[in-house]
Amino acid sequence: MSLTEAHDPTASATTFSEHPVPLTRLSRNEVETLCLKAARGAGMPWGLAEEAGFAAGWLAARGVDGPAALLAHLAARPAGGGALTISGRIWAAQDGRALCPITAGASLDDHAGLPEGVSAAPVMVGALRHPVLAVPHLARIAKAINAAIEIGWNGEKAFISAGGEVDPAQLTALSKLQEAQVVLVTC
Repeated sequence: MSLTEAHDPTASATTFSEHPVPLTRLSRNEVETLCLKAARGAGMPWGLAEEAGFAAGWLAARGVDGPAALLAHLAARPAGGGALTISGRIWAAQDGRALCPITAGASLDDHAGLPEGVSAAPVMVGALRHPVLAVPHLARIAKAINAAIEIGWNGEKAFISAGGEVDPAQLTALSKLQEAQVVLVTC
């Protein structure tokens, strides 16, 4: 048995129980803000960081762990690069690596009504990291053009309604992908 003084700096009088702590529920706005800050801290420019926060919040509102998908993307995100090349109906990274889903999603949204956009004809997006993070942008496109969008990958498909909603099971399947080549078609 050892005795310690009341103010012994080498001993701690505080003990914590070993029971799990309940999870904290955050609002969509809190999720978006925290994810925006994480994206900025990881080096994303402001505009893309805002898009990353939007994507994580949209996914979280639909029961998918968007912040975890964003964290996985940010942790594996290569430094620099990420520039996008559009060649006909094929979208790919200039450096040949997998595309950032935030960059690709925001770019697809920006090009939605243009001749190279998804509303004009099918678009093939080369290797895309964590494709679930692009889905919120595709949902925004579906609502804007008032048409459903089919996402195809590895023989599987998911559909985004003209109202911008996705079947939860299809969204969960997309959330499990680390990287995939996707084809986007309006229905």
